[in-house]
Amino acid sequence: MRRLALLWLLAAASLQVAWAQPQRTPEELRAYINELWSRFTPQERDALAGDLRDRQRRIERQTAATRRETARIDVQLNSQAAQTSSSVAFDLLKQRGEKQSELIDLGRSMQVIRRSSLAVGHLTRTSVMDRELTIDRAFLQLQLESISIAAHPSYLMCPREILDKARMQYWTTDLSNFENRHIAAGEAVGRLSCSRGIYGTTTCTPAAADAAQWRFETIGTAFVVRSDLMVTNRHVVQHFAVQEEGIRWRVRPGFAARVEFPSLYNRCSGIDPTRTKVVSEIFVHPGEDIAILRFAEGGLPAALVLYSTSTYSGPVALIGYPDFDQRVPRGLQDSVFRGPHGDVPFGVRRIQPGRVTLQEQAQQWRTDASALNGNSGSPVLFLGDARVVGIHKGGYPGGENVFIGAAEINRLIQLVP
Repeated sequence: MRRLALLWLLAAASLQVAWAQPQRTPEELRAYINELWSRFTPQERDALAGDLRDRQRRIERQTAATRRETARIDVQLNSQAAQTSSSVAFDLLKQRGEKQSELIDLGRSMQVIRRSSLAVGHLTRTSVMDRELTIDRAFLQLQLESISIAAHPSYLMCPREILDKARMQYWTTDLSNFENRHIAAGEAVGRLSCSRGIYGTTTCTPAAADAAQWRFETIGTAFVVRSDLMVTNRHVVQHFAVQEEGIRWRVRPGFAARVEFPSLYNRCSGIDPTRTKVVSEIFVHPGEDIAILRFAEGGLPAALVLYSTSTYSGPVALIGYPDFDQRVPRGLQDSVFRGPHGDVPFGVRRIQPGRVTLQEQAQQWRTDASALNGNSGSPVLFLGDARVVGIHKGGYPGGENVFIGAAEINRLIQLVP
């Protein structure tokens, strides 16, 4: 099993040699991968290899079941065409179309797994020799986002409305109810950025000696949980911070991080000027991919309410700031993230509905809501009452996305001095 997992990483390495700039020799890259791999325990190595294998088997089972269901629908259409009412026939055709879409999505997921793009998606686009082993290690532990199902689109959020709600009838009622009762929850979700983030690197670097000239770039999402605190992912703050002692981290010298509000689509009405809050303190969960940001100046929007139990029922949604993802086919991104005017704006506030599909650990669940780069740190909340059930941390390419339960957010809040 370990040998398979190592071959998987080395396959990613060989592709990196072909695509990265500047190119490294196979020997240099193999040495880097070997050193990175040595930092995993045997159990973690087995888990990485086993995860790919388990997901492949699960997709194979889903594909077989979907094909059987499609065949059943075809039989109904063919055998009952003469006596079936037009409404029933239309419903069957709709079901068949949905199954065909599922097969396309499952096929795409299988292709992604077979290419082992869990590693390739990160390691092929930048020089691994210029990055930090500790953060690459974290990245290989499934810190990826995923467009899960094309039938789960992303909707643009304005201050008082969700745009293009009728785009897919399945979500119209839930989104309309959320818009009427809880649209203000979006104000608590900000866009986290740091000084001159460059795609594919693990740190943000200043563009000029004068801080006023720094160029900030989106690295994730954060949301308010207390008058002076916001929550995001640990793998997000690793872009600009290092551990100091215990759960306390500090911003690296020469770096800066801030959260921007409201960061809205430019065609929204009533856009307020962008407000920014500078991160002053950081606290990181001892075991989970969660971090808390403190802001000395205060003045944050009203906090979101954290859900108090681990029983989930009903539709959920991510609110965040997805950005363009080079790992995902552009056509798929354009389909899922398009705006009402045919444009595909990124880095602006969005709501992405879905459902909780699986509890895979004590405090970790999967959801089929779509996500991209920039969604890391997004709150996952009930559409019905806007309470936060957890924090999005990443996902499986072409598969489901993962969130950590709100109980762990509360645990970290209790640890903050």
